[in-house]
Amino acid sequence: MLHPSLLLNIFYAAPVGRSRRACLVSQLHTGVVRSNMVVSYDLEAISEIGGNVVTCNEGLIYTPSAKSFQIAVSNFNATQLADTSKLPCVIAISYSKGVCVSLLDYTTIEDDILKFENVSDTLLNTPILLLPLWQTNIGTTQNPILVFGGFKAEN
Repeated sequence: MLHPSLLLNIFYAAPVGRSRRACLVSQLHTGVVRSNMVVSYDLEAISEIGGNVVTCNEGLIYTPSAKSFQIAVSNFNATQLADTSKLPCVIAISYSKGVCVSLLDYTTIEDDILKFENVSDTLLNTPILLLPLWQTNIGTTQNPILVFGGFKAEN
């Protein structure tokens, strides 16, 4: 399941609804790379679903031992266009459990600390990739258009 706000802000040619959601999840899963017991993420997977990746260089591998945990924003590798003062849509990917979920509803940001509350038991005690899609303004200062992570520019 991906948060509806993510579906609105990343372009995909599939129809809105379950089929579009399934396509996004499938494409996000293709970006997970396992090599020598190390999990990483290939951001080209987001490019392939129609977004121009502008706010994140890579994710962070983390193994939560409790349903609530905190991570400093500085632990994530964000590009210059990322607005790291605003709440990102964090995608959690567990390759071993075949899970790809948005943590937007479970995340708050305060004093450069991302706080995750009441995450699923499925994500506990297993390495997960936390991939933040930071917000960026693709509009103007007077008329901001904030999107998470990527956008499809008009020609």
